[in-house]
Amino acid sequence: MYTLLFVDDERDILDSMQRTFRRGYKTLVANSGTEALELINSTPVDLIISDQRMPDLGGDVVLQHALANQPEAIRILLTGYADMESLVRCVNDAQIYKYIAKPWEPEDLRLTVVRALESLELTRKLLTPTSP
Repeated sequence: MYTLLFVDDERDILDSMQRTFRRGYKTLVANSGTEALELINSTPVDLIISDQRMPDLGGDVVLQHALANQPEAIRILLTGYADMESLVRCVNDAQIYKYIAKPWEPEDLRLTVVRALESLELTRKLLTPTSP
């Protein structure tokens, strides 16, 4: 079972993402960037979806931290604020898998996560040595 981490300072957004992925996944939520860093430091996750604009730490900082501490985790940036400079910085510095604009279509988000996890699984299979 894959573990997904959702990071957003808006409770409604977190609830919506948890509803979308309530079956077949273990979901964790963080209401702030600081809370997300604590989870990333203590709990293995397979995929992280983080909002960019939060009061304490931006999603770019959260996802850069995730890259450094859990490099295998898929990183997705979700935001309604399209600041091109921070988006480019996040793509380059956090090596995000995808940027998704708010508001999003739940089915599009679900398909993005499914494809990302398929990619992760394929990478893990390719990196796992096989016995002769």
